[in-house]
Order: sequence, then C-alpha cells, then structure tokens
Amino acid sequence: MEAWCRKEFGNLSAAYKAGVKAPRPIAFEKNILVMEFVGEGRAPAPTLNDVGLEGLEDPDEVFWEIIRNVERAYALAGLVHADLSEFNILLHSGDIRIIDWGSAVRRGHPKAEEFLARDLSNIFRFFGLGLDGAEAAGLIAERARRPYEEDEEGWLVVDGKRLYELL
Repeated sequence: MEAWCRKEFGNLSAAYKAGVKAPRPIAFEKNILVMEFVGEGRAPAPTLNDVGLEGLEDPDEVFWEIIRNVERAYALAGLVHADLSEFNILLHSGDIRIIDWGSAVRRGHPKAEEFLARDLSNIFRFFGLGLDGAEAAGLIAERARRPYEEDEEGWLVVDGKRLYELL
C-alpha cells in the first residue's frame, strides 16, 4: 500500500508540474495521499460520468481539454495515465481535473502506447466519436519525439501543428 501511494504521489506530482490539469499534490504518509480538494464546500466535484455528455455545456471544449492534457502528460511528464475514462475526470466550474494517477506508467514502459491507445479509446467512446485510439496514440507518441513549442493555450505545437489539427 505504501509503495502504491508513493507511486501515485510521484505520478500526480509529475503530471501537475507538467501543467496537466490534475489536483495539486500536497504530501503522502504511508498509505495516505493528500492533494488539493476539488469541489464546492464539502461536496466533491462530479466525474464526467456523473455529469454525462448531455450535462456538458460545451462537450467539444471539454473533449479537446482532455486531449490537450493527455498529450501534455505524455510529452512533458513522460506519463500515460493507463486508467483514463469518464470516471477519472472531475468537472469543476467548467474545468477538468484528471485524478487517480496510481496506475500511470512511464512513457518508456513496454505497454505505454497500448495503454495510451486504451485511454484515448475510452475518451473517444464517451464523446461518441469514431476515432481510432491506436492511431491517435501513435500520433501523440511520434509528436513527443519531436521538438515542440507551447502556445498561449498550452497546446504543444510540433511542426507548426497542434494535435487538434491532426485528429
């Protein structure tokens, strides 16, 4: 349990430092992880699953925000969430927070691209899109190996293109 907590804290810290929209990690002790509370008062923010696609004010904006953060996690933090779905994304004040980083793997893991494809497929399925998770994962992996700039919105610009221009 303690090793798992340490791993999740490390993954969450790396994601947060890379500018991924995740709760701010605070500390951990044995099997207790302390992070920023995301919600109102004592009520935690709902998951994307709780809100549902029909409950989103702007589904396109939420979708692209998730995709932008998946690419940032991969390229800048060197992480694949490996358990990403509508159950691990909180929606708070119109913004997302990706939670549950305990299963995340490093980009060099032998199954990293497979896990990335599964994460993306889960997101595509939730949003009702017929995009190919494996193809999108390959694109993100290729882009991560190339020089990039960051635009004012936090998108990575590789060869003059943002990921949303390619999917």
